[in-house]
Amino acid sequence: MMVEQVRFLYGRKVYFKSASKRANKHVVECATENNILPRILQKGSSKNTENVAQKTPQVIQVFVASLHRALSEELLERYTKHESINGNIVRVAQLTNRETQQFSVNEDNIAMVEIILLSLVDDLLVTPLSTFGGLAQAYGAIIPWFLEVKSRWGSSCVRAQTVDICYQKAKSYYSCRHDSDAGWNAIQNAVPYIRTCLPIEESDGVQLVSPPMRG
Repeated sequence: MMVEQVRFLYGRKVYFKSASKRANKHVVECATENNILPRILQKGSSKNTENVAQKTPQVIQVFVASLHRALSEELLERYTKHESINGNIVRVAQLTNRETQQFSVNEDNIAMVEIILLSLVDDLLVTPLSTFGGLAQAYGAIIPWFLEVKSRWGSSCVRAQTVDICYQKAKSYYSCRHDSDAGWNAIQNAVPYIRTCLPIEESDGVQLVSPPMRG
């Protein structure tokens, strides 16, 4: 199963005016370039008959968690109107589409259900710095793909470096009154299992990573 969690914080009007098409495009690019979703069969091209003959077509389940239905509709149209190049079948589901964030005990329960569903997947695509996606990432111990929705970077997505979420606005220098040699060195130089967060998330933050192997 593949899951996409798309979060856009600047309102429905701005999302559909300037960001939804770019976000959807980057989701498709990220998923196909990293062999998470199959490419579609373009008009005039032929299916990869060698792979199809050797394998029984797989059903890939896609669960979308978003306030809007734009991504679900994009994926449904893509994989219902076109055959995949390897014969695999893509199915898309979305539990809710509230349009705007709502607040109540019932809404919290629904959000928790979606977070748990997100945490039980094989491949996770999430919006950077989303608490919603970060919880799923941590619960499932998944190294996700961060989607680029603001067109700042050269690629459609970036693979996370750890299952740990980014601790934003953390101290980036190590200081200890009992260890004068450490001084004000960068914290990742003093503690090998802490690194600065990726730029696509938050450059002014740190997170836990697996310690380097000795050998």
